[in-house]
This record gives sequence, structure tokens and C-alpha cells, in this order.
Amino acid sequence: MKGRAALMAAVLAAVAAPAYAQDAVQFMVGAWECRLPDQAGSRTPPILYIGAAKSGGEVRSDLVEVDGFARAVSGMARVGTADGGWTQVTPDAGPPFYVRPEAGRAAMDVKRSADGAAYRCLRLPYPKS
Repeated sequence: MKGRAALMAAVLAAVAAPAYAQDAVQFMVGAWECRLPDQAGSRTPPILYIGAAKSGGEVRSDLVEVDGFARAVSGMARVGTADGGWTQVTPDAGPPFYVRPEAGRAAMDVKRSADGAAYRCLRLPYPKS
């Protein structure tokens, strides 16, 4: 029974993967509070903002607007794939960084370099108007 459940989970993940890849940019859009795993709580954690870029009323899957890590990354950014399930985000200002959303959760990992430590980022609530 265990093997059957694992097989079913693998099949469902494979079927959902293309849809998840298409929605990766839409998932990243928002404001995120990021902390390194071993970092003690602070009053001013790094914040990362990712905004949607639109063309003809459609959200683009290759471009986002970014501002984060005390403006260490900012401007329009190209979005592409990277090794290990990461998405590479290359901003106009600042070095490329890497994002890996967690499916089914309002959380993602962010690395400031390909071999750097991963920040754990949680989506901040959107203020109601």
C-alpha cells in the first residue's frame, strides 16, 4: 500500500509540474520577509518585493520587478531556469539571485548567490484597501 501511495504521489507531481512552472512568476509576486535559518529574530528582517510585469494585459513569465535586501537588488529582472529546481532572477541593479517556491505554501527559499545559504521567505499579508 505504501508503494502504491508513493507512486500515485509521483504521478500527481509529474502532472502538476508543467502548471507549477507556468505559475512560478505569479507565485513569486508579492512582499516577502526573509531570514536565514540560523538567524535570530530581528525587528528589521530583509524584505524582498517582487512585482508582476505585464504585456498586453497578461502577466509575463520572463520578467518581474524587484526591490529587496536594502536595495541590493532592484529594477526590472529577467527570469530564467537554474539547476536544482531554482529560478534565476537577474535584476537591472544587483547580482542575480535564485528563488525556489514551495508548492502549496506561501513560502519560498531565496539564495543571493548560486552557492550561498538559502533564506527562508514567508509572504507578507497584502494590506486591504
